[in-house]
Amino acid sequence: MTMQSSNLLPSLQELPGGESGQHSSFRDHITGIVSMDRAMYAAEFATVSSAGMWGIFSQVNVGDKLFDAFEAQYTRISEDQSLYEYSQQKLEEGPKSWERFIDQFKGKVAEFDAKDLLKSDGYFNVEIHPNPNNEGWDISAI
Repeated sequence: MTMQSSNLLPSLQELPGGESGQHSSFRDHITGIVSMDRAMYAAEFATVSSAGMWGIFSQVNVGDKLFDAFEAQYTRISEDQSLYEYSQQKLEEGPKSWERFIDQFKGKVAEFDAKDLLKSDGYFNVEIHPNPNNEGWDISAI
């Protein structure tokens, strides 16, 4: 079986088409942009953008580290509420409550990141103190 696509070239040449736009002036380009079908190009842009995003979706998903950090920072609360539920509650309580939650949560996530960094640098017995409000130390390592 051989490809027969070269037989379709005469039909393709009969299709209406414009100039390639390589020799158009700046004014012609702007006129073309203004007169284009915005809905069609918006749909095409959304399609191309979403296809391009598939490669980074694994980086966008919420990792287990965030859930682990929530359970470590809010031990008793995490027994009754999810991270999402608790964050929504803090958001509804107002900006001060939300900012305090975010500050504490970011601090715990940073401790988990520091633990991973210490392990990758060759430290062992790396531990985060189980009490999130410990005054002496947060992380120990040998």
